[in-house]
Amino acid sequence: MRDAQAKLKPPGSEAFGEDGLYELERKTVRRLRRIFYGSLLLCVFIVLDLAFPHALMPQKYALPPAFKLPLLLWAIVITVYVFITLSAIERKARERAESMEGRDVLTGAYSLAYSVYALQEMRSITPHGVRELAVGYVHITGIENVNMRYGHAAGSIAVKNIAQIISDALPYGALLCRMGGAEFAAFMPETKVTEAWATLTKIQESVRALEVDLGDRGKAGGLAARIGLIVDKGGRPPEDLMRDAAENASASGPPQEGA
Repeated sequence: MRDAQAKLKPPGSEAFGEDGLYELERKTVRRLRRIFYGSLLLCVFIVLDLAFPHALMPQKYALPPAFKLPLLLWAIVITVYVFITLSAIERKARERAESMEGRDVLTGAYSLAYSVYALQEMRSITPHGVRELAVGYVHITGIENVNMRYGHAAGSIAVKNIAQIISDALPYGALLCRMGGAEFAAFMPETKVTEAWATLTKIQESVRALEVDLGDRGKAGGLAARIGLIVDKGGRPPEDLMRDAAENASASGPPQEGA
């Protein structure tokens, strides 16, 4: 199944390279790096010249002392500005590269649109299609309380930790999708209803026991997971399956197998 997933390529990914940079950005990054290293070298040179006068060049070629400090300040400003600009461009490129793979930047889960696309491709390129598909729904409650008490950064840490818990619990070949906020869907091909429900129950218990380490601020707990499941044998659209799995989240036990 992973071999099948490896063949997938999201639409529109040809607009930029594997590093997430457009060609014009790549040229800009090269120029900025040259400027950065040049200004950094100038800073080092001036500092050494101030510390060891006339040690780096003959006195007749040396800059007047009155120019050295303003030149050093100018070089520092340029170096810092270029560094910040480079960091911003490269951060955007990393996010773009991750989106090229259809992944949510925070959690590493697949995006909703890409999950639908990937499942459709799986059904078409595997020898017999996906004959049985379990779709699990996980809705995390308590994130709002973490946000209010510790801040949104803490809530993001909690969501990231929970995504890792879900990913670790899923069977081989499954797709984890972040539907938005604290909602996740798991596509589990060729998985029986009992196996899928056991997986979701394990996730639910792990989330209940989770205490998110926030460093000096302590640990955040009190989280819970509502789970739902539907098992499809008839090739229904993924969007319908996710909706039905979410509607089943209030059920007290696993659903019956069926199309």
